[in-house]
Amino acid sequence: KNSIVANSGGACLVLTGRDHLITNNIIHDCGYSGSGQGGINIRPDAAVESGTSDRGGHVISFNTIYNAGRSAIDMYKDPQYFNDTGRGQPTPYRKIWIHHNELYNANILAKDSGIFYTFGTTGGTAGDPGDISYNVIHDDLQPGPLGWGVYLDENSYNFNVHNNVIWMGREGGNCSLLCRGATFINTAP
Repeated sequence: KNSIVANSGGACLVLTGRDHLITNNIIHDCGYSGSGQGGINIRPDAAVESGTSDRGGHVISFNTIYNAGRSAIDMYKDPQYFNDTGRGQPTPYRKIWIHHNELYNANILAKDSGIFYTFGTTGGTAGDPGDISYNVIHDDLQPGPLGWGVYLDENSYNFNVHNNVIWMGREGGNCSLLCRGATFINTAP
């Protein structure tokens, strides 16, 4: 809370476990080693969590996150759980709430990603889905047409994406990607 976190070859912040509050920070210049990480990385900790561990419940709010080698915020699956469930079941998370952030200049070293990116996760449950709202998301810097503002990849679902302002600021970028189990409402390019 109320911090500046900067200049990391890997992710500037890594969230494992549950119920973290990341608020009112400036997070920048992360993931510049080409490690595939960026600003905030949400992922299981294989050393202490199983695929069905109680994880998530994080709130990420009122932050400014910029200049990231990969995504400004990303969520990753538990590879063992993914493999054990027949390759395709996303790693379950409790509701993730990401609101009132400014996310920009991401994916400087990445392709096929988003400024907010998920890979094989749920944002919450069907009855209490993750919420990505009231963010300003802009300027994905990856080359080519695969730059997305919000990219829910690899069978990710149970996210509500609403009331965001998203623009790419360059030719060829996409503002959002509609995926199974995601609802996009009042998200303006």
